[in-house]
Parts: sequence; C-alpha cells; structure tokens
Amino acid sequence: MASIATVVIPTYQRAEMLRVCLQATALACESVPPGTVDVVVSDDSRDQITLQLVQKEFPWVHYVQGPRRGPASNRNCGAATANSPWLVFVDDDCIPDPQWLTAYIAAMRTGGSAMLLEGRTYADRPRRSYAEESPVNETGGGLWSCNMAISTALFRRLGGFCESFPYPALEDVELRLRLQAAGHQPIFVPTASVCHPFRPRRGWRYVRQHNESYRHLLMLHPELAQSMRWADIVLNTARMLKSVAVDAWRYGLPGTGRVIYSTFSKAWIDMAFRLRRPQSSS
Repeated sequence: MASIATVVIPTYQRAEMLRVCLQATALACESVPPGTVDVVVSDDSRDQITLQLVQKEFPWVHYVQGPRRGPASNRNCGAATANSPWLVFVDDDCIPDPQWLTAYIAAMRTGGSAMLLEGRTYADRPRRSYAEESPVNETGGGLWSCNMAISTALFRRLGGFCESFPYPALEDVELRLRLQAAGHQPIFVPTASVCHPFRPRRGWRYVRQHNESYRHLLMLHPELAQSMRWADIVLNTARMLKSVAVDAWRYGLPGTGRVIYSTFSKAWIDMAFRLRRPQSSS
C-alpha cells in the first residue's frame, strides 16, 4: 500500500524528548493500516546521539541530516524526502495521542478538496506558574507547526516554510499568511491531538530574538502594517496587559517581566511600521 502521509519531525539536540515523541508516534502508527504512514526525522544536531538513537531504537524511521540552518530549513529538509500526497508536521517535544494519525487520515480521505488540516494541541496539566508556557491550540485557528497537515503539492507550490527569518520564531505564522492569501483555510480536526508539556518560559534573549523575527514578518507581509490602526495597537496592548495582570494574580510574578517587555516591544514595533505607511493609505 502506498503511503498516504509522511510525518516530518524536525529535531535539534533533544534526543530524550525525541525518544518520547517517537514512542508515541509508533503507537499512533499502529492504529492505521501498515504502509499508510512514513516517518522522517530531520536532525540538525551537532553530534551523533540522535542518529544512534534512531538507528538503535527506531529503525523503521527514515533519518536525514538536517541543513543546520534553523527549524524552518529543517522542516523543509524532512518534507523534501516525502513521496506521499500529505505531510504531517509534529515537533520533537510533543507527544502524539494514539488516535492522532487515525484522525488525520480519516480527514484526508473524507475532506474532499481540503488541502490543509490542523490538530488540537493541549498541555499536559493545568498551568502552575506564569514562568512556564505551552503553545495550546484547543479550538483551531493557530495552525502551529507542532501539529498540522498539508498537501505535499500545496506545500511545495508555496515553497515550504520561509527560511529567511533571523531567528526561529513565527515561520508557521508566515506560512499561514501565505496560505490565507492563496485562499486556503485549515480544517480543524480536534481528535488529531498532541500533548505539548509545559516548558520553562524562554528568557530575555529569546524575547529579543522574537522581536527581530516579528520585524522580519512585517517586512515580508507589509499588508499587516497597512491594516494597523492606532486604536487597535492601543487596545491590543491593553488587553495583553490585563491578561498579564490576571495571570500574575493567579500564578505569581515570576515570568511576568518578560511578557510585559514583549508586549510593549511588539506595540513599539507596530507603531514604527504604522508610521512607515504612505500618507495616502492612512
């Protein structure tokens, strides 16, 4: 039987997390007919630990050496090896549920002309501290690269994930914008679920890097800046600060400083790009 989908798992120096991810992926593969799904690990690691892990414990997984140019390039590298009509992306720090692939395959077969699917991403437990984070997507609309499926032909036609971002952030947002511009909206498949355990919130360096990637996103998509209104910038900032205050009251102060800084940084960047708009478009 020819495979319907290729699961692409990009990884970098996280062999233990990858082991858990692949163990869960193996269980998900058992729920679909043999040969239905291929699994590819694209590895950007600087050592041989991940290669040895895959060869020893998961010989059924196709291992490829990544280009070592960041997660966007790594995902594209894994996707380039696929011969199936669908690509399913999951991150190495996620734990797919047993029915994850069954749900995706069913949606692929019954979705008609649909070329884009997104699954549910949930955390492993309730939040305990504001100093931890998880990219939760309970109702759809995020199209996070940690749990999505896309037609291989569409993915390649669009050129895959953008590789020009200065730091690893917002590549999936940029892909979503191009998909929307091309008229593609994802179908949410809630039973195609993966768990993304809470991780410590990333530090100040990541916040600064994320700001640079956000600037790059606005440069790539000037329509975002053109659609901004001063009132929207102010209201969005106020809503975020209110959310921070509520969460700080609930979970404590650790981690709030980075979020407040990030909120004001984004508002500053938005205002700077708003000022660049031609006067005629105001």
